[in-house]
Amino acid sequence: MVKVFFLRLVVFVLRRLPQRSGAALVRWLGRTVYRFSPWAEATRDNMWHVLGTQADPTQVAQLARKAFENRALNYYDMVRLSGAPLEKASEQAAIEGLEPILQLLEQKRGAVVVSAHIGPMEHMIQAISAFGCPLIGIAEHMQSEPLHQYIMGLRTAHGLDLISTKGSLLDVLRRVKKGEVLASAIDRDSTETGRILEFFGGPAWLPDGYARVAVSVNVPLVFAYCRRTGDGTVARVFPPIYPDRSLGKQQAVADVLARAVGQLEETIREDPAEWHLSTPVWRLAQERLEQGRLA
Repeated sequence: MVKVFFLRLVVFVLRRLPQRSGAALVRWLGRTVYRFSPWAEATRDNMWHVLGTQADPTQVAQLARKAFENRALNYYDMVRLSGAPLEKASEQAAIEGLEPILQLLEQKRGAVVVSAHIGPMEHMIQAISAFGCPLIGIAEHMQSEPLHQYIMGLRTAHGLDLISTKGSLLDVLRRVKKGEVLASAIDRDSTETGRILEFFGGPAWLPDGYARVAVSVNVPLVFAYCRRTGDGTVARVFPPIYPDRSLGKQQAVADVLARAVGQLEETIREDPAEWHLSTPVWRLAQERLEQGRLA
C-alpha cells in the first residue's frame, strides 16, 4: 500500500505541473536512475548489439542514458494522458500510414498491432484508441495486486482493455476473431513463451505469441511505432503483414516473425536512443542456449 500511496502522490504532482516542466523533471529523473539502476548495464549491452562491437563506448553510454530519459518520458505520458480528455491523447500525434488500420476497422476485421519499447508507446496507444479502435493488450501481472490494479487503471483510461498474463489465450483468440485488435510488444517476452530469433545478426530471446495469434486466426499483423518531435509526436504504421497460408502453420509463424523483426530492426536503426528496452534480450538467448532451453 505504501508503494501505491507514493505513486498516487507522484501522479498528483505530475498532472499539475506544466507539461514542459514535467518533461524536464522526468528527464532528470531518468538520467539519475541510469546512474544507479541495475538495468543500466543491460541497456548498454543492447546498444552494443545494435551499434556493433566496434562502437565507441562513450557513444554507447550516451545512448543508454538517453534511452533511460525516453523511458521516463513514456511513464510521464501514461500519467499525463490518463488524466486528460480522450481528444488530448491524439491532438498532438501525427500518424503516418493509419489507413490500413482504419480499413480493418471498417471491415470489422481483427488484427494484431505490434510495437516495441520505442519512443512514447503510451501516447501512440492512447492516440489509436481515440480513433475508436477496439484495442486489447496483454499485461504482465505485478506481484503487488494493489499496485497492479492502479497501473492498469492508468493504462486503460481511454479504452485499452488489458488482459493479465494470467488470463486465457483462447479468450484473446476469440476476441480477435470477432474483430478486435490485439496490441502486443514485439521486443520483450513477458510470458516466458518466446523463442530465439536472429536480431541484428545475433541470437536474441524475443516473444512470438503475437505471430502465433495472427496465423491461428488468419488476421494481418501491423507494426507501428511513435517518435517524439519538437511539438508533439509522429507515429508511423507499416504496411500489414499477411500470414502466408500456403505454408504450414509453424513455417507461417516463422515467416511472420522474420518480417516483423526486420521492421523492428529498421525502426531501431533510425534512432537507437529511442529504443528504451532494459531487458537484455541477447544475454537471455545466450543463457538459454547454454542451458539447452531453446523454446
